[in-house]
Formats: sequence, structure tokens, C-alpha cells
Amino acid sequence: MLCTLIAHLTDEPEAARGLLLTGLFAIFIALCGAVLVRDIPAKTGPREAIWFVIGFWVITPLMATPAFWSSGISPTLTEALFEAISNLTTTGASLYDLALPDALKLWRSCLQLVGGVWSVATAVVIFAALNQTGAGVQKSHFFTLDRDNIFSHFERVALNVLVVYAAVIFVSVVAMTIANASIVDALTRSIAAVTTSGTLLNDGDPAAFSTVPALFVCFLLYIGATNIVFHIDLIKRGEWKSYSHDPEFISFTIGIILVGLGLCLLRGWFDFRLFAEALSFLSTSGMSVTGIDGVPQRLPQPIPEILAFVGGSALSTAGGIKVARTLLMLNRAGTEFKRLAFSHATAQITFRGRTRSDSIVMGVWVYILAYLGTSVILGLGLTLSDMGFDTSFRAAVGAISNVGSLVQPALSGGDASEGAVMLLSLGAILGRIEVLAIAPLFTTDFWRR
Repeated sequence: MLCTLIAHLTDEPEAARGLLLTGLFAIFIALCGAVLVRDIPAKTGPREAIWFVIGFWVITPLMATPAFWSSGISPTLTEALFEAISNLTTTGASLYDLALPDALKLWRSCLQLVGGVWSVATAVVIFAALNQTGAGVQKSHFFTLDRDNIFSHFERVALNVLVVYAAVIFVSVVAMTIANASIVDALTRSIAAVTTSGTLLNDGDPAAFSTVPALFVCFLLYIGATNIVFHIDLIKRGEWKSYSHDPEFISFTIGIILVGLGLCLLRGWFDFRLFAEALSFLSTSGMSVTGIDGVPQRLPQPIPEILAFVGGSALSTAGGIKVARTLLMLNRAGTEFKRLAFSHATAQITFRGRTRSDSIVMGVWVYILAYLGTSVILGLGLTLSDMGFDTSFRAAVGAISNVGSLVQPALSGGDASEGAVMLLSLGAILGRIEVLAIAPLFTTDFWRR
């Protein structure tokens, strides 16, 4: 409704109509939901948690769709639904490179913020309780999980995540506006950065890409792509040592430096802006930080796809399989090489100071194989829609990893079919729910009481 008011004040009647329709539809769905959940038992388990996650990704995009369709921006409901899903999953890709009304830009940002907070809270509370995040979960005193009542801490965790994001967004917006960026550019770019989402192509005044705004965008990208537990512990307890002791955080930082140096070598001279673009891509945002070409335009396939596949840190808005899982598998590979060299070696797999059992490693393998399999199936489906082979698989990896800059080439020019758009929408949702979250739906035990 706030975006509707802004559309009225800025004389954007079509945008106001679409946003008003979305607001009324959302109120109706919320009232219906309030009636339906009155009789839900206090204790909830994995079954209810899975329905909760699936329900969000079915209902919320439908509620957000009318703003794009009724405003005339999206000619079909399929395209409007993609715009809603792309922003809610923090993928950030768009079918259009035209200039949107300010109210719809802010609506995109609202969806990104809702999707970002929801994704982190879901990973912390629901996926952790369902054991979906495996070795990548960083637990602290702040996050205590009750398997018999999974939702007991969801609201509190979501509120704390929102407070952290709101605080850094506020600081960033103030700094950017002082640096002569417009308030709309400052707000939309700050939200896109902290949620590791994307911005529209060719969007933003030159001032938005100047030094001060770029530095704050980098700061927010770092916050969004790293473990939320560390940030909340820092605010609540002043605990900062977790950053320097965590292998995932250290590896993510080293990755940014290495990719940045690689880009500098390819260009032929040292340029700090390339490190900012490296951070943007490794965070799975892919937004242009400084206004120059990013990683997908500078590195050949399949390097960008591999980097996107790895993604950012666990318990963050970043997509991909997460750095923690990658480190665990590299640890396992090193252990196996050691056993090959020394047949009687009894090397153990350790991660974050704890010995990891083979069952945990096997679970990570299953997750990676499911992730790869989904990407291949999605890529093959896109090739059937008359999309080029390279473009199809780049878009498939981008969708499942929620990296809009890899999806965007498949959408540019408006040549993507409705079938391709639907597949990319499905891929973005599967990536955000970490693929295996819906696996229980295909078992008979799930449907039995």
C-alpha cells in the first residue's frame, strides 16, 4: 500500500492501479490464511514445516504478480509471475530493460527484502531443524531449535534478520544520498546488495556508481553473502572473532581476492573496480557495482557457472550449494588422497573443529548430485524451447543458483518463450528452497497420517 501511495504522489496511475490490486489481493489472502490456521496445533513438525515453505513459494508470488500485470509492464501473467518470483528469490533478473516507474522499482525492492529475510529465517529455523543444510549450518546460542515445534523461533529470528538488514540499509542510503545519488537509486541498490539480488539493466544515475555508493554496495554485498549468525552475534555480544576463525568466511574472502586478481590479469592492469565486481558475482548478486562489465562478460564459460554453483556462505541470502559444502567435499577429497598415499592412514574428516561422520559427507554428496541433476534437467528443458545450448545451461545454473546476471542473457531481447520463462521461475524457487526440501513430497510416508 505504501508503494501505491508513492505511485499516486508521483503521478503513475497504471503503477498505482497494479499495486493497489496487489495490496487488496494480499489482504484477502491474509484474512483467508488467518481463518485457516486458527486450528493448527501448537506443536508442529517436519510435515507442517515443508507445507509452510511450499505454501509461501506458491502464494506469495501470486500475491505479488498483479502489480506487474495490471500496471501494463508485463503483458502476460506468466511474465508478471516471473518478475515476482525473480525478486522474491533474490535472483533479480528481469524480462525488461525499460525504465520502470519509481513505485515499481520500490516494489521490486520490497519483494527482494521480503524474500531475503524469509530465505535466511527459513534456513536458520526450518531447514536446520529438518537437517537440510548439513555441515553448512553455523549454530550459536541465539538459534535454539525445537524439532517438535519448528516455528517457535521463526518470528524472532526473522525479526532479528530484518533489524540487521534495515540498520545497514539505512546507513547505506544516507551515505549514498549525501554522495548525490537519488533516494530511489540509493534505496533500491542498497536493498539489492544486502539481499544479494540484482538491479535492472541500465538502471541508476552515474552518481550511483561513484566511489562512495560503490563502497557501501560492497559492504552490503559482504553482509548479505556471509553468515547472519556472525552479524547478529557481533551486534548483540560484540563478538567479532567468529569472522576470523570461520573457514567459510575466510575462503569466501580469499575467493574474492583470487577472482579479482584474475580479472586484473586478463585486463592487463590493476583495477579496484574489478574486485567489487568479483564480490558482486561471488555473492550471487551479479549487480553492477561500479558500472563496468562484470564476471560473466569477462570470464569464459564454464568459469562463471562454477563460481555461481559454489555460491556464498550458509545462512545468508546468497545462492549456490554454499562454500561450507564445497569445503567439506574438498576436505573429503584430501582425506581420500592421503589414504591412497598411505594405505594404513586413518585420517578423519574435520570441519569447523569437529569430526564429520561419513553420513554427513554422504548427505552433502546427495545434495550436490540433486543440485547438478536439477540444473541439467532444467538446461535440457530450456534447449527444447529453442534457446541456444550455451545460453540454456548458463541460464539453468543461474536460476538454480539465484544469480540474475547468468539468467539475464536468456531474457534479453524478449525472445524467451513462455515455457522457458516458466522453467526459469521453477528453477529459481527450487534453488531458494535448496532443492531437497521438496523431496519428502515424493514419498508415501509424507502423505500418511
